[in-house]
Amino acid sequence: THRKFEHNLIIPFQDLNLVSSILSKIKAALKELPKVDLLSPFRVYLVGYGEWGFQISIVFYFAIKSFDEYLHLQQMALLAIGKVISENGSEIACPIYTVNLPEFSKLEVRGERSKKEGASILSKAQQFVQSN
Repeated sequence: THRKFEHNLIIPFQDLNLVSSILSKIKAALKELPKVDLLSPFRVYLVGYGEWGFQISIVFYFAIKSFDEYLHLQQMALLAIGKVISENGSEIACPIYTVNLPEFSKLEVRGERSKKEGASILSKAQQFVQSN
């Protein structure tokens, strides 16, 4: 008779001053969705610090049986969450990795390179990574 919505997301560390507002606005937006069961557990909380930002956990239930209807409501919930985050000046954090390749520190790329030049650069980078 119920379908559980459970989702975790990360807000970047630099948006500390926005987290509290984002949490309360996500709660409000999700409560407006159709078929949300407010008598079942309804949780939107900051639950930790991740590698890339503040971890937020969202758990609540839709009072439905149909999986197809659940998918539609889940989509509505995810879009509502994204809208709240965006409208509050933040974003969902994604991992960013920086790879330092000392041999290529002086490499300067301007405009488009030919496929041959690009393949050569890639080959040298792969050789460097494999040798270290």
